[in-house]
Amino acid sequence: MSEPAASWPAMDLFAEALSGFLWHTDSEGRLTAATSGFGRTAGLPIGEALGRPFADLVEGAADRRRLEQGFAAGTPFRDMALRFWPARRWTRIGAVPAADGHLGIARGQYPEQPGDIEALIAERVAQHKRGEGTFKRLRPGGDWALYRYFPLPDGGSATLITDITESERQQAELTRLATTDPLTGIANRRSFFDHAQREVERARRYGPPLGVFVLDLDFFKRVNDTYGHAVGDMVLQSVARHALAQIRVTDIVARTGGEEFGALLPETPAEDVSCAAERLRRGVAELDVPTPVGPIRVTASIGFSSLAPGEDRIEPALARADAALYRAKQNGRNRVEAG
Repeated sequence: MSEPAASWPAMDLFAEALSGFLWHTDSEGRLTAATSGFGRTAGLPIGEALGRPFADLVEGAADRRRLEQGFAAGTPFRDMALRFWPARRWTRIGAVPAADGHLGIARGQYPEQPGDIEALIAERVAQHKRGEGTFKRLRPGGDWALYRYFPLPDGGSATLITDITESERQQAELTRLATTDPLTGIANRRSFFDHAQREVERARRYGPPLGVFVLDLDFFKRVNDTYGHAVGDMVLQSVARHALAQIRVTDIVARTGGEEFGALLPETPAEDVSCAAERLRRGVAELDVPTPVGPIRVTASIGFSSLAPGEDRIEPALARADAALYRAKQNGRNRVEAG
C-alpha cells in the first residue's frame, strides 16, 4: 500500500467519478498512497505529501485532533468534514481500519464548508429554474467549465457549458508567477503578507496563536564577494529547500528580501515557534551546499515573535521579530532570539 497513486488505476477511475480521492495511511497515521484527485483537493503534489502525518495536511487544530481520534479509535468513521491545506478546499472523508493502517475515501471538493453546500446547491437549482445565472465548476476529470443559464420564450431555460480549462490554467500560472520567488521557488514577499493578513484575521476570529520568525543569513555578502552571485544563488536555493522541508505543510515560508526569509506558523504557541526556529537554525548550520567551488556552509540568525492580543495586522509582530533578529546579530550571530 506504500506505492504511489499511479499503481491504483482502477481505484483512480472510481475516485474520479466521486470527484474525490482514495487514500491510505500506515499504522502511525502517515500518508502512504492516494489517487490522483488528492492533488486537486489538497493543493499539494502527492510526492510532497507521502510520508507526512495525514492529520498535518488538515487545516485547524480541532479538526486535526478529530482525525487523529478517528484513527486512534480503530473503528470505521464517515462523513467527517475537513478542509485540506494549502488549497483550502473542503471535502468529506471516511475510513475503515486496515491491517497496516487505514484505507479511506474523500468525496467532493467544496469551496465552502460542506455544511453550507446544500444552500449553494439550492441556489444553483433556483438559478436554473429562473433561467439565469453563471458559475464555474472544477469537474472530476480536472477540467474547468463555465455554466450559463438562459431563459427561453416558452418559459424553460437552456444551459451553455463552456470549457475554460486553458484560461483557468493561464490564470493559475499568472498567480503563481505573481506570488512565487523566481530564484528559490518559494513564496515571495507579496504572497507572505497576503497569507499573513488572512492568518491574522483567522487568529483574531478563532483565537489560536500565530507565530512568526525572520531569518537572515550571516555574512552572506562574503559568499557573493568571494565566490560570485551564481554560487550565492545556489546557497539561497538550498536554504529555501531546507526551510520548506523543516516546516509543517500548514506553515508558510517566503523569501522576503535578498538573504532574508520569513515564516508564518499558524496555531503555534511561542515555545513551539522557538523550537521550530532553533531546529531550522541548527539545520542551516549543518548544510553542506554543493557548488562548483566545493561545498559551502553558512549560518543564520533568527528572531521570532507572536501576534499579540488586539493586534489586527502582522507588522507589529514582525517588528518585534526584526528587533530580535538584530539582537541575534549583535550577540554573535548563528542564534535565535525572542521578540
